[in-house]
Amino acid sequence: MDQFFASIPKVIIGPIVVALVILYFVYDDPPKTVCDLQFEIFQKENLNYLYGHTKRAVKHSPKYQKELTLCQEQNSPGACFDWMEGIKKTLLSSRNIPSECSAERMSSLRKLKQWTGGADPMAPFKQWMTISMYTFSQISWNEGPNVRRGIYGWLDQEDLIIYCRLKSEYIRLYGQEAYVQLQNSLHAQLIKLKKLPAKDAWERTVLSYSCPRSLQ
Repeated sequence: MDQFFASIPKVIIGPIVVALVILYFVYDDPPKTVCDLQFEIFQKENLNYLYGHTKRAVKHSPKYQKELTLCQEQNSPGACFDWMEGIKKTLLSSRNIPSECSAERMSSLRKLKQWTGGADPMAPFKQWMTISMYTFSQISWNEGPNVRRGIYGWLDQEDLIIYCRLKSEYIRLYGQEAYVQLQNSLHAQLIKLKKLPAKDAWERTVLSYSCPRSLQ
C-alpha cells in the first residue's frame, strides 16, 4: 500500500484528497434540494400554528387545535371564524411547495429530522388537512327536510370557497387517489353516525358539493 501511494505523483495527491473530502461531506450531509428548502420555509412560517413550540421548558400545542375544537363544539360562523382564517393563511403558505416535491417527500424529508425529530416534518400538515376535511364534513350537515344542493348547514359561499381550496390543495400534494380514500372514509363515518342510506348522507354534506373548476 505504501508503495502504491509512493507511486502517485505528489502534484495530484492534493486534488485527490480534496475530492475525497468533498465526497465524504456530500455523503454525510447531502446538499439540500429545492423541496428541502421549501419544506423548511413552510415549517418556519407555520411553526406555532401547525407544529407548536417549546418555551422555557413548557411545550405549547399547535395553535390550530384550540380553534378547531371551538369550531367543532359550537358549530357556528363566529366559533369557526378563526379556524377558517387559519386555513386561508396556511394554504397560501403551502402553495409555495411545488407539486413535484410530493413525489420526493419520503426521500428528501429524511434530511430534515432536525426540524421535528421525526421522519416527515410535513406529517403535521397532512394531519391538519385531514382533520379539517373531517370538520367540514361534520359542520356542513343539512338537517332540513328538503335537501337542496348548495345548502350545507350555515356555510356561506366564502366558506365553500375555503373548503374547495383545502380540497384542491390536498389533491395537489397527496394525489386524487389519496383524496378519494379520505372522502370515502368521511362519508362512511357520516352514514354510521346519522344512520342514513349512503345517498342521503352524501347529499346532506359538503362532500357532495361540486367545486367550481377555477378552484379545482
